[in-house]
Amino acid sequence: MISVILAIVGLVIGIVLAAAVFFSFYRGFMMPFEPSAFMRPRFFTFLTAFILALVPIWIFYIASAIFLKKSYDTIASKLNISMFRTAALLYLIGAVLVIVFIGFIIIFIAEVLQAVAFFSIPEQAPLPPQPAQPAVQPM
Repeated sequence: MISVILAIVGLVIGIVLAAAVFFSFYRGFMMPFEPSAFMRPRFFTFLTAFILALVPIWIFYIASAIFLKKSYDTIASKLNISMFRTAALLYLIGAVLVIVFIGFIIIFIAEVLQAVAFFSIPEQAPLPPQPAQPAVQPM
């Protein structure tokens, strides 16, 4: 639950920052078009501000992946399916590496492993071990 909330909050913050950067750039760009307009320092300022607007999304995504890993590790230990643990680790590594774009491929692999793990859950939950009954001796 915390993982989903963090992902949504990061996305909303990032969208608001990116929209603010875009509209501030758009307002200043409403001058007559010149071919050299993209080479002005304003464009590089826009690009830098836009990249900085993506940083909160990345940070919240990593925090979300940490909580997702904790929950999947718990699921893996309760159901005795180690594929959840592997998917969670790959998801966390992918979230960290999203900044260099290779993370998207790793997250895709983690999602596939997550689906495999969910389909390998048994229909009946494993029963906990029954406590030993003391032997009753007739008198």
